[in-house]
Amino acid sequence: MGCESKKARTTPILQALRAPQKSLKTAVKKAPKQREIATSPRGPVKQEMSLEKRCKKGQGDACYRLAARYHRSKNPEIARAVAMYQRACKFNQKEACHNLGVMHQHGSGVTKDFNKARGYYNKACKLRSGAGCYNFAHLYARGIGVPQDLKKAAVIFERGCELGFGSSCNDHGEFLENGKGRKKSLAKAVFTYRRACQLRDGKGCYNLARLYRKGIGVSKDPERVKDLMLQACSMHIALACYYIANTFSRGKNKHSNYLKARIYYSKACNLRLGEGCNNLAVLYHMGRGVAKSRAHAYRYYSLACRFGFKSGCQNLKFIQNNR
Repeated sequence: MGCESKKARTTPILQALRAPQKSLKTAVKKAPKQREIATSPRGPVKQEMSLEKRCKKGQGDACYRLAARYHRSKNPEIARAVAMYQRACKFNQKEACHNLGVMHQHGSGVTKDFNKARGYYNKACKLRSGAGCYNFAHLYARGIGVPQDLKKAAVIFERGCELGFGSSCNDHGEFLENGKGRKKSLAKAVFTYRRACQLRDGKGCYNLARLYRKGIGVSKDPERVKDLMLQACSMHIALACYYIANTFSRGKNKHSNYLKARIYYSKACNLRLGEGCNNLAVLYHMGRGVAKSRAHAYRYYSLACRFGFKSGCQNLKFIQNNR
């Protein structure tokens, strides 16, 4: 009994004494790992190292992401970006091929070379890049670095449209509407513009609205025109904003419509359309829906003139000579 009680009394004390020793040994063992973690790469540096390893192993997506990082950083490293884009394109990354095409076409960080641009666009298009097909087609449509070939351009625009690139649908629609590079077909043009608009291409929405307004290939539909023009304006098509502004400025309730017209003329002007700036200036000059302001009128007439609208230049001279 005595021995048992003694053992029972000493056990907690021994445990209490051993606990710090054990934790101290654990701390000593963990110390090197803590130092190792502190000196290892973190964040973007670690990610970059990981991408480089994956790229060397032939993973094209890693090469492309690494190239994009070099290209879009605050201090772009163009040479490294081009090298990585080239490797990514070699591994059939369509976005990399397309970007190389753009860089060589416009001489962005590399020597301008239309032959190389055409080759990269062609490869991107074959890899199912709608943007690649669109830019490839444009070279032939405009005769950039190659003899102009509208038939070939039409085929490639159609391919880009099939791949879901809205701008390619719009340009293919223009070819169909005007009989460029293929047989004229208004019905197909309407269908193709509609597809472009569905793919959020503002020009496609505008062109479709234009056909509905004039009754070309479809029945005239003013309400449809307005809806499509609003869509196109929201996608930064200046002529669409200008059209909407004109419908408001010519409405029945002059005061409320002039207020709305000012909004859309302003949008058109911000998109560098001289007519929009001129009509906005007229509102301020005449005090229609806004407080009369010679300073604002002068400013917007000046912009209209700068953006190449001759009437804006004439109105600017008038306001200068009649102070």
